[in-house]
Amino acid sequence: RRLQIAIIGAGMSGLALANGLLKDPAGRFDVHLCERDSLAFDSERGGYHIRINANGLSALQNISDRDLWNSLRDVWSGDDARAPAMVDPNFNIRLRLADLKLYPASRPVSRHGLRDALLRPLLDQKRVHLGHRLERFEYGAGDQGGVLLYFQDQPAQHADLLIAADGSNSLVNKLVGLNNKIKLQEWTLVQARGAIDSTVRAKLPRTLLDSGSVVALGGTKRSAFASVY
Repeated sequence: RRLQIAIIGAGMSGLALANGLLKDPAGRFDVHLCERDSLAFDSERGGYHIRINANGLSALQNISDRDLWNSLRDVWSGDDARAPAMVDPNFNIRLRLADLKLYPASRPVSRHGLRDALLRPLLDQKRVHLGHRLERFEYGAGDQGGVLLYFQDQPAQHADLLIAADGSNSLVNKLVGLNNKIKLQEWTLVQARGAIDSTVRAKLPRTLLDSGSVVALGGTKRSAFASVY
């Protein structure tokens, strides 16, 4: 009998894990993902670009079959691997991380594109259950073992193994009593992104255009990250 695995959360970590388990040569795992959202992530709300270095690309290749790997390669085709630069508030170069041999170069990858590539084969196999908001779980009794999963307005499900991939506000973490999330005090994060035309691009600091990404240090309690692609 194959091991029944339930993954809570269909973000990139859950999707990558599911694809990797299903690649098992012995076919030992029957994997299903339960995602609270009801949309198949067909919007741009998936977030910004992320940067992936050679080790990350190797890990993605290890979890992929040929079709998935080709889809993943389309996400970052045309982008060169680079390392960000450290600048002061006036965008003067203070340190080029690319000059450090131990700092790995990375390439920008669309979060939405990466997530979509990992999601599509699982949707085709009907392994992603949208609109499944976990409320609680119980350990199975007797010979059944495993866990019983209870969802809001959805039938309960049984799994041999429950894997939490439901993000920084993980409900599973709370249900099992973990207290490993500590909120930073007196910390404000501001994020923004947008399309730029050639006129705006021409006004950007040359150090940003040359480096692609920069980290600006503006004091002991201030820092900024900017990327153009």
